[in-house]
Amino acid sequence: MNDKIKYIVTIKGLKLGFQVLEMDERFRNEVEGGRVSFLSKNNLLIESYQEPQLRENTIYLRGSYRKCDNEICDRVFSNHKTMLEFISNLEIAIDDWAENWEGFQDKEKEKEIDLSVKVKVLEETVKGLVKLSHNHLTNGICFDNSYGATGRIQP
Repeated sequence: MNDKIKYIVTIKGLKLGFQVLEMDERFRNEVEGGRVSFLSKNNLLIESYQEPQLRENTIYLRGSYRKCDNEICDRVFSNHKTMLEFISNLEIAIDDWAENWEGFQDKEKEKEIDLSVKVKVLEETVKGLVKLSHNHLTNGICFDNSYGATGRIQP
């Protein structure tokens, strides 16, 4: 599992159950009739629409019907082989979504930008301290000891 979603898959006979336990809220559709979509590399469509559902080519995660967030959705298959293939494709699609949905990428870019700004501020602070230290060395250093006495060292 990844940090964008936690879910449970259950199997009972030829019935597959799917429950979303937690989901990154950035993907959630909040608008009645709206959709947030991601087409995975294995061509399964992952969407936030209204409520969790499993369809042949679409995995619906939590959506605008919050009252349905904890419901278990299911899908019945004709044989176990097809069901196991679907489970494998579901896992691949969800991992791809978690790594590559553009809404998650923007947040990662923000983190990178935030880090580069912090580095830039630190660089400017260090430059300022070096300049300040240079000025103090050329103009004399003021110091303050723990006893409250102050003094000035002349160059």
